[in-house]
Amino acid sequence: MEKHVIMIGPIQAVWDDGAFAAPLFKPLSDLGYIVTCLDSMQFAAVNDVDKLADDIAMAIAAVTPVPSLIGGHAFGGLAAICMAERFPFAAILGLSAPVETDHDLREQLTAICTLLDDGMPAHAMDMLHKLVKFSGRDGDVDLQTAQDMSRMFKYLIALASRSFMPLQNPKALFLYGTESAMVTSKHIPASLQRYARSVPDAGMRLLNDASAVTVDIILNWIQER
Repeated sequence: MEKHVIMIGPIQAVWDDGAFAAPLFKPLSDLGYIVTCLDSMQFAAVNDVDKLADDIAMAIAAVTPVPSLIGGHAFGGLAAICMAERFPFAAILGLSAPVETDHDLREQLTAICTLLDDGMPAHAMDMLHKLVKFSGRDGDVDLQTAQDMSRMFKYLIALASRSFMPLQNPKALFLYGTESAMVTSKHIPASLQRYARSVPDAGMRLLNDASAVTVDIILNWIQER
């Protein structure tokens, strides 16, 4: 039976073709997994947060009805845990996943949304890049993309305000960088804290900032099954 890993990307102005998870591709392939990456922005056209969850579940089911693992980065990690009840046999992996928010994170996200809504996407992207310590460029962000990104960040806040029950499948891992200026281990509820681990000397972008350590932690965790 084929073993599928679904990785859901962060909110991005330009889809990176799965580069956010690229360090995992070969190691997972060597273990016999087929990796499929989903662009979270493909769901930006939905008009409510419940429909968003339905559409993500449908996209996963179109790849495989029984994923071995559902994971994601930032928003993608939050989306992954939202899939836990729908795919109860899947392990859940969150990388810098804001499973719940606090005042500071809500203020950061709201400020980004305000800039996007006010037609200042370049300023919004500058703020986001500083927070996640990203030195690259997304190019020009058109107004439609800005609106889509704002909607997705608002969905993130809405999803992270929900109460999450303990996972039915105890196979879960949530990784957070000790140097992150945005999402940290405090953004996971007490009921899930036992699944959380910190990655030293990493910010939000774990697979870029501390690739070898992050990949080793994930592979060791997978092989504990």
